[in-house]
Amino acid sequence: METEQTIGGIVGILIIWHVIYLIQLKSFNRWLSVAFFGWWTLVLTWILFALFHKFVNPVREVLFLLACDALNVTCIWYLGRQSFRAFAVQFVAEREKGKLSRMIQKKIRRGR
Repeated sequence: METEQTIGGIVGILIIWHVIYLIQLKSFNRWLSVAFFGWWTLVLTWILFALFHKFVNPVREVLFLLACDALNVTCIWYLGRQSFRAFAVQFVAEREKGKLSRMIQKKIRRGR
């Protein structure tokens, strides 16, 4: 019981860390998301083929899994586009430049 809570807490912290850095458009987290969406798409497709005969309402379940696959592929495509990568690199560079500028201003104010 305690081990499950510990693992759940660690997973929760990792998810929060990932979301924060993904919002900041960090390169590692973008590619981690692409890898996760790719893995998730493969798992859903495997479920679709492996468990099709066990579905209670095959049409509904197949449509749901295909919709999830389509959303995952769309996310992979969007995060992997050249223009989005260029935007993310520029965004991170400008953000870092802003941080450096604020730090320099703070140092100047302290020096007075």
